[in-house]
Amino acid sequence: MGVKEERIAAAVKKVYKGRRDEDGVCIVTVHEEGKPARPLNPRLDLFNHSPTGFEWGYGGSGPAQLALALLADVTGNDDGAVRAHQSFKSGAIASIPRDASWTMYIKPDGNAEILYGEHKHQ
Repeated sequence: MGVKEERIAAAVKKVYKGRRDEDGVCIVTVHEEGKPARPLNPRLDLFNHSPTGFEWGYGGSGPAQLALALLADVTGNDDGAVRAHQSFKSGAIASIPRDASWTMYIKPDGNAEILYGEHKHQ
């Protein structure tokens, strides 16, 4: 972990990590202080954009499902997540490089910071 990542991680209690597995499937996990990592619930019960899973790097249905799931998990406010997820998708999720792993930190002020990791060159 680099200096910037250590500084941010010290100020947060929940971290989200996204990566692609060897088959290119998007995997998103939630890391909370003192708890084992868990897969992010896609929240298909709130809105079924993409029953096949999460995506990032463009403005489609997979990124919309990821934005919804992240907002619902971060805020605990399902109605607010449904209302705000399309804007979050456009403003944050669509701009993550499609071939990158990433880490999203929720800062104490409620804002998110997304750091991009290793890129897979295809």
